[in-house]
Parts: sequence; C-alpha cells; structure tokens
Amino acid sequence: MENDIIILQIDTLRLHFTSLEEYAVNQLYLALSIEHEVSSSPNPIPEICDFLVVGSKTGSENSDVIAASKNGIGIISAPQLIYLLCQDKQRIVIAGSFGKSAIAQIVIHVLEFIGKDFDYAILSPLVGKDLSVKISDAPLIILEGSELPCSKFNRGSQFLQLQHHVLLITNLADKYDDRYSKFEKFVKQFDNLADATPKGGTVIFSEDDDLVTIIGSKERDDVKSIPFLAHLGELRNGLAILQSDTGEISIPVEDEFAFSHFAGAKVLLKILGVTDDQFYEAIKSYGTK
Repeated sequence: MENDIIILQIDTLRLHFTSLEEYAVNQLYLALSIEHEVSSSPNPIPEICDFLVVGSKTGSENSDVIAASKNGIGIISAPQLIYLLCQDKQRIVIAGSFGKSAIAQIVIHVLEFIGKDFDYAILSPLVGKDLSVKISDAPLIILEGSELPCSKFNRGSQFLQLQHHVLLITNLADKYDDRYSKFEKFVKQFDNLADATPKGGTVIFSEDDDLVTIIGSKERDDVKSIPFLAHLGELRNGLAILQSDTGEISIPVEDEFAFSHFAGAKVLLKILGVTDDQFYEAIKSYGTK
C-alpha cells in the first residue's frame, strides 16, 4: 500500500498526518509545520495533498488510509518521510535495544558544543529542547532507528527506511524473555540493518554484547567495522567518573551503562571529525542543563 518514493528536489510538501498520538509522528508533524503545509486527523485529507504520513500502529482500516488509497495519495511512514527530506545528508543511525537515545543525546550535546551544523530526529524527548526533530539544510543528520514496523500494513523495519551511511548498534538485550523464536527474529532485523550498510559505510558496535559483536564483526564488502568497549570509569557518589588521559571527568549521570554510551558516542564523533580533546571538553558540561 505504501509507495517507493524517490524525489530529488523538495520545496514545500503538502502533508496530512494521522496517528499523532505516536511520539515520533507528532514530533515530525510539529517540526515540519514550520516549512511545509501540514494538516492532521481528525480533519479530512486536503484535496491537494502529496502524502499521508502514518505511524507504526496505523492499520489499513484507518479512514485516512482508505481515503488516500481511493484518491491516489501517496502513503508514507515517518522514517520514509525523514529519508525523503534528508536524501542529500550524511545519515547517522543509532540503534539497539536500549541506550540509543542516551548516545544520541551525548552526540548532539558535543556537536552543539563545538558548533557543528547538523540535524536530528530522535524518538524520545531531548533535554533542553522543545522538539526532538530538526530538519534544515545542514549536511548531517543524527537519527535514532527503531526496529518497529513502519505500519500495520507495511511490516518493514523503520530503521531500514533511513538508509544510513554510518550505523551504531548499542546492545541487543533479550526483550522477549523465554520466547526465543521472537527474539531470534528481533536480532535478525539488526543483522539485516548492518547488511544494508552501503559500500564505504561504517558499522560501529559494542563489543560488550556478544550478539552485537557477531553482527558488527561480520565481514561486509567495503564496509568498515569499528568495535568499542565501555569507557574506563566508575560510579561514585551519584556521578559517572570517566578516566581520560588528562584526568577524571565527573558527569551527573548515575547509570552503569553510561560508560558504554560515552564510549560509543566518542567513536561515532571521531568519525564525524571530533577530536578526543574536543569530546572530553564538551562532556564536562553534559547533564548540567
């Protein structure tokens, strides 16, 4: 029901959104309302409309989906729309069971600290920001990738629609307890994601996770694989104490996984041209807003 969409030049799109109760769809709607013509349910789809934007819980019985199909209006998921708007950007996707939002937050903090021009689309609220989506003419975008399906009638994984250049996989904790067959299917999606890395692309992966290590270290034609281990440090008095070449850095984060998050962010940022000195200077102010 959804269309394969390739548009090379976009000025103003006319978009109708359904499923605004889904956070990612809602944030995209709000962010794009600044530059594009947007409308949403329960209002009817405008007579002139480029795309109906749907969420992961939208089904074929949805009245907007039925109307769009009847009137020949393209139906597109939120991540497909992000790709459509960001085809000319370097796309960085962060994925995994948990920790991806935390890594994205660190990356965004550091890039802003050093004054780099970039966009982002994150699946949870960002500290100090009204919106978790920003799409401008910046050459780079940081994306949080979800393994959820695009919609009830398009079961393709959302993160595959983003067509990354650089991928970071945090971990693959067993979300499904003893339901191994479902967990196996869950893990396979991340293997497919890593396999989708284009020639010249990069896969960054946590070596602290055995499954991620298997996926990340798999040989792929002209794809660079970069492992990382949790950053040296310890939790002390409600702080994450990171050990660096210039001494200890205290960060107000009380989370044992923070050391993995900072390590992954550091590797990713190095690919984006951020030096170790810049990284450590930037994270001194992380979590203080």
